[in-house]
Amino acid sequence: MHDSVLIQKQELENTQDEHGVDIQIAKKIIVNISRSINLDLEKIKYCMSLMEVLDGDLILCAKTPSNGEVLLIADFTGHGLGAVIKAMIVTDIFCTMVSKGLHLEEVIYELNHKLLTNLPTG
Repeated sequence: MHDSVLIQKQELENTQDEHGVDIQIAKKIIVNISRSINLDLEKIKYCMSLMEVLDGDLILCAKTPSNGEVLLIADFTGHGLGAVIKAMIVTDIFCTMVSKGLHLEEVIYELNHKLLTNLPTG
């Protein structure tokens, strides 16, 4: 019994270590993503959560070629690295397509398509 508890303790510690590594990777990704996000909007109030939360909430703003602004507010299922991966995909697609002046329907279709085809389900 004692050996079993020690093995479980070691497995738990290993899992916690792996989770810590995932959090560090996710933080680096968030820093890189946040450099491309422009939230300098006068009429919209927002607050950013602590980096430790990694909660899947995302607010993006991108400029159109005609100098308009398109805002995307998303709340992904899940937390941690999984939410960051989704945020990376969405940020890249959203900012690129809006900056090219594509219609919002096209942007939304592409976001859904990429998320459905590139991420595991279940």
